[in-house]
Amino acid sequence: AIMAIPAVHNIGCMSLETNPVKNSLRQEAVAWKSQYSKNLHAQARDEMQQLQDMMKDTLQKLERPIKDLDDVRDVMAVLKMIRDRESQIDYQIVPIEEKYHLLAKNGVHVDKEEFDDLNHLRESWKRVKAQAGISSDKLAGLQSDFKNDLQRNVKEFVKDAKQFRKDFIDDGPMVQGVPPMEAAERLTKYKRLFEERQRKWDSYCEGEELFGLPITQYPELEACKKELELLDKLYGLYVQVVQTIKGYGDSMWTEVVAQIDTMTETATGFQALCKRMPKQLRDWEAYAELKKTIDEFFEVLPLLQQCSQKSMRVRHWEAIMQITGKT
Repeated sequence: AIMAIPAVHNIGCMSLETNPVKNSLRQEAVAWKSQYSKNLHAQARDEMQQLQDMMKDTLQKLERPIKDLDDVRDVMAVLKMIRDRESQIDYQIVPIEEKYHLLAKNGVHVDKEEFDDLNHLRESWKRVKAQAGISSDKLAGLQSDFKNDLQRNVKEFVKDAKQFRKDFIDDGPMVQGVPPMEAAERLTKYKRLFEERQRKWDSYCEGEELFGLPITQYPELEACKKELELLDKLYGLYVQVVQTIKGYGDSMWTEVVAQIDTMTETATGFQALCKRMPKQLRDWEAYAELKKTIDEFFEVLPLLQQCSQKSMRVRHWEAIMQITGKT
């Protein structure tokens, strides 16, 4: 169309030479076509690569041996994904094919390997669907055994949950009379033990949902979970307060003077957190000890602030050392 423009264009008494404009337009069109082809090629290649990666990954998942309940769940998830995407794959392949055909039609160089990959795309999807059928049949044959194993494991886990609750009550952090720091150590231990059971709990619930079984309830674990969450708030703050204030006690006086404002802000934050503790925790010995530690620190803070004043003299420090028996 550009070359069809007449070489000379007359306007009244003027005669315009159009060749320079035609050449510029032609160069611009060639450059635009080249860039468009590159962009189209990159887009087609990326889309094809994504489909290839998806099919390869799916095939690998379907070919894995089914050994336990987690494998069953994974395979069923893959089969569901294939069913959901089956109607969409053709709509994804066709535009990719059309882009490559457009590139070939316009003489854009594409490696032979890419065209081979394009031609194998539909065949790869057929292999995925065929393997899905094989895995589905295999799953149907194994389903009964896995279901029986699950039900047997759930029965054992119900017993384990009751025993764990008993141990938690008898030897856990809630035993009356246990010093707060020891209770904090017990809390750490039982949090770890509960997390182990939480993983089994989640796995068995997912398995029962998978096989359409009633979801087993574990009231003992639910009670432990609520109590552990509450206790973690209390003892987590308790340990933080004790360690922080102990750290202040081990500091050199020059460091204390420099940190007075920071210490005040930290103690104020601790006090606010203590006041926001749930009511059911306020009868615990650790709460009383926590509140006492914070209150005592607030009694000491004004003294530290006064001692940090420039008006302090040697005689004042000598009097403090005499009263406290510290040097």
